Amino acid sequence: MRFLSNPCKLHPTNKMVLCCKKCQKAICAICTTKEHEGHGFLDIEEVCTEKFRARFEDIRNIRDNVLPQSRVNLAESQRITKKTKDNIGDMKRIMMEKATRLKELVDTILTESLQELQTYEVPAVSGAENQEEKMVGYVSRMENVLEQYKTSISSENSEKFLSDMKKTPTVILDPIPALATANLSPFTFSEGELRKADIRKQFGSLQKSTEREKS
Repeated sequence: MRFLSNPCKLHPTNKMVLCCKKCQKAICAICTTKEHEGHGFLDIEEVCTEKFRARFEDIRNIRDNVLPQSRVNLAESQRITKKTKDNIGDMKRIMMEKATRLKELVDTILTESLQELQTYEVPAVSGAENQEEKMVGYVSRMENVLEQYKTSISSENSEKFLSDMKKTPTVILDPIPALATANLSPFTFSEGELRKADIRKQFGSLQKSTEREKS
């Protein structure tokens, strides 16, 4: 490729056939003795040809090598991005399903435990209430006996005292009812140990992919 030389803007009668090495500008012969004196000069045609060839080689390299390989890498990058998003989406879905399953298992265990508790709740509570009712009746009777006894000894008159004592003969006291606490509540709830590590083991955890898995 040949390059045309334009007239110098400072010296229009002269064409710019030289290149100032220091300023990298096209100049004419007169410029070498004035504005660009001592800068060093090269033939403008040779400089432009050399720069053209270098730039053309850059264009060829980008067109034939860099850009095609970049497009291949872009396609691979897009594939990796899609795969990464898909993998993360799958992990989120699995985690949500696992969490739902754990919740369902906890609900099932709770339901079964409540049903089991209900099997002896009614008889246990009924037995306790019956025992309480007996104790209420016993205490009430003892309170009445106490009041009667206290009344029978309230008079200081011997005749009335004997009369009152006759009216309130000594009562054979029934023994205090024994409390059957053990029989009324035969079960206790043994709390299981809830540990995050155990739940994590059942739930699962993130693991780093191996190089083999990555490929």
